[in-house]
Amino acid sequence: MKNSKTKTFLIVLIMLTLSTIGFSQSQTVTIYTSSNSPVVRYVNANGDYDYTGSLLHDIGRHDGNNGIRGASTEDIWRNERSFYLGTIPYNSTITSATLVLSMTAVSDYSTQAQVRTIPYIGGLQTGWTQVGTGTLYFDNIIYGSQIRLTSNQFTSDVISAFTSSGYFYIGIKNVNESSNEHYAKVTANIEIEYIPPVQVTVQNSIGSGTVKVDGGTYNSGQTFSWKSGTSHTLEASNQSPHTFSQWYNLTTSQPINGNPITVNPTANTIYQANFSTTYSVTVQNSLAWVSRTTP
Repeated sequence: MKNSKTKTFLIVLIMLTLSTIGFSQSQTVTIYTSSNSPVVRYVNANGDYDYTGSLLHDIGRHDGNNGIRGASTEDIWRNERSFYLGTIPYNSTITSATLVLSMTAVSDYSTQAQVRTIPYIGGLQTGWTQVGTGTLYFDNIIYGSQIRLTSNQFTSDVISAFTSSGYFYIGIKNVNESSNEHYAKVTANIEIEYIPPVQVTVQNSIGSGTVKVDGGTYNSGQTFSWKSGTSHTLEASNQSPHTFSQWYNLTTSQPINGNPITVNPTANTIYQANFSTTYSVTVQNSLAWVSRTTP
């Protein structure tokens, strides 16, 4: 019975060790709204549409409350949001993105929201219009708190924003904009799961010289920040008077055959090129000559 418990303990320990050193651990970060731009469109005294910024509501309709003209009609709020993704480490791999919405100060519990794509914060007329024409992410979102929404397209667009400008944008509006006094305040965050980049050091066992990494030449001991699981090529060359012998993964204590080699690290790793050294030794007699006397 004691041996069985010991074996179980060892198996668990091995599994924990592998999960610690074998793979980068997924992390979650909450990205809060960077900018919140509610815009209200209303009918002015001339009977034309006009636009202004107003923090009274984020979405919905509330005639005569735009803050410019009390007798206005068709006062409809739409909302633009931006999210800065720069807090996620460069070269991370985003695996999922979830929009978390909370609606408060709701005039009517039947108020429903929808979320659409927008290319940027347009402001006033441009912003108000593009919120209504963007591709639909999520529709018929009912009043509530911590409403979690995700889709493959939403995650894909977050990834594209992360690898390009670093900013992600959405537009939020009420589903029913024809009914007066249907409005709400909206809180929006994005929860992002990602695998951080791996830190990889490439070095020579002799502590000096150079190595080739992905075709470039670097001094021994260079550390790289790579996207987890991506493929890279390492190549060693003789460093006189040292001769290359074999690559070695110092982190896992495993030899790697071949040169060059291709690696796909999923955890922080040290790759070392091992060398052997050949010495030339000259042996000579310390006596310049030897004489012998014969009687």
